[in-house]
Amino acid sequence: MRIGVVSPSSLPKSERLFKGLSLLRDQESQLIIGKSCFHYLSPLERAEELEKMEDICDLLLCSRGGCGSFQLAPFLTRGFKIPICGYSDITFLLLWQYAHGERAFHGPMLCDFQRPTDIQPSFLPFLRNDITLPYRYPGMKRTWPLRLGQAVGRLLAVNLSLLIACLPFFGDKLLDGSVLFLEDVSESVDSIERYLWALRHYPTFARVKGVVFSALTETRRASNDYRLRDVLTRWAQEAGIPCFIGFPAYHGKYIKHCLPIGGTVEIDSETGTVTLLSLGGALWNS
Repeated sequence: MRIGVVSPSSLPKSERLFKGLSLLRDQESQLIIGKSCFHYLSPLERAEELEKMEDICDLLLCSRGGCGSFQLAPFLTRGFKIPICGYSDITFLLLWQYAHGERAFHGPMLCDFQRPTDIQPSFLPFLRNDITLPYRYPGMKRTWPLRLGQAVGRLLAVNLSLLIACLPFFGDKLLDGSVLFLEDVSESVDSIERYLWALRHYPTFARVKGVVFSALTETRRASNDYRLRDVLTRWAQEAGIPCFIGFPAYHGKYIKHCLPIGGTVEIDSETGTVTLLSLGGALWNS
């Protein structure tokens, strides 16, 4: 499998980059490393690099998130014909692919691979579409139901703050029939509460089928005397849809599952289970 390693947001730290490359090479992958992994490139240059990689690779794997993938928007005219994998600031590119009916994965990035065990056995099979459906994700040991129920919908895994920023750009149909998987890092309880308030009052939020909070890591304390769990529980009850917290796809030195954007997924908030029913690659308005 030919994997193009790119940095469409921020530059990676060299030691983490080289460690990740070494571990991924051990998986018998052919790696093609973009200039963006070593030098800061302009938004136009980063967009052009992605287009060039598209012709010689089977997959675009982002090295890290950071900030800046949205800067590529003026220079992109269509979706990429090969999948892109990442999370955090890469949310913009995941949504770009989804909007154009192309494949994308909310999944680990190269710099997440610092130990052999960081590369899950299912990582490359997912990227190759070499999995058996329905697929129940393993490792669901620490889940917490926020509102009981089951839901089936289109899988939309995103960074919460990036989703709020991107909603006006991608338009009202983005949320149609979706099951949201939300994560974020280094936010405060206050900012998370604001984001969730904005999300629930977005005109088409009523079309969301369910929500899974993967995790909200390194969260700073609130100005008021309540906890993050209180905010999430109250929000889930007001949203009136199945919701739970605790899915391995978030920032930190943890297991990160691959989630195909636009795939059909079933969640059960009481049991904390996630089952993939079909893979992605469909236009959100199809």
